[in-house]
Amino acid sequence: DDDDVLVNIGTGSQISVISDKIADSAQIETRPYFEGKYLLVGAALCGGRAYSLLKNFYAEAFGYIKSVDDDEVYKIMNDMLKNVKSSSFKVDTRFAGTRLNSEITGGISGITTDNFTPSALTYGVLCGMADELLNMYAQMGVRKSGIVGSGNGIRKNKALVKIFEEKLGAKMKIPKHLEEAAVGAAMFGMISCGKFKNAKEGQKIISYE
Repeated sequence: DDDDVLVNIGTGSQISVISDKIADSAQIETRPYFEGKYLLVGAALCGGRAYSLLKNFYAEAFGYIKSVDDDEVYKIMNDMLKNVKSSSFKVDTRFAGTRLNSEITGGISGITTDNFTPSALTYGVLCGMADELLNMYAQMGVRKSGIVGSGNGIRKNKALVKIFEEKLGAKMKIPKHLEEAAVGAAMFGMISCGKFKNAKEGQKIISYE
């Protein structure tokens, strides 16, 4: 919707909004949209890959004790997050740089003798993933009242959903259908060939969890 910000977390990640104006920031892409409007997009190179890298780190550590598969590691990471509400140190998840600067690297700051725990690190990585996108959102110069989430990074991580909800002050809506990009391409085709009169009419077929 015009009033929503879309957050997509896959291997990469994107945050996008509908706007009447072209973006001023070099970090934001401006793409054409319906009825003379624009789609403003901020895209992170790492996105969900940041969480996957942390999973690989844990898997290697666990591997010194016993063999574990990815699903087991992700379950342990999710268990870590059940009782964590905040992280007292900051994680920069730009591990692959940015589209403007490939030399930027990730990092962790604010570690003390009291806060360096696996659960805080795991939560901190999720916050870092969210913060990178929200920094781009701030540069778009628009404010939306709702949130739509998509991608496996959202669907499989309730803690990340809560982080976005807290930071944006709204409940996240997640579509019931999977493969959102394919569904969107089909909708665009139906709008273009006249099956739907406009994007608003096409959006009515979308239902949320």
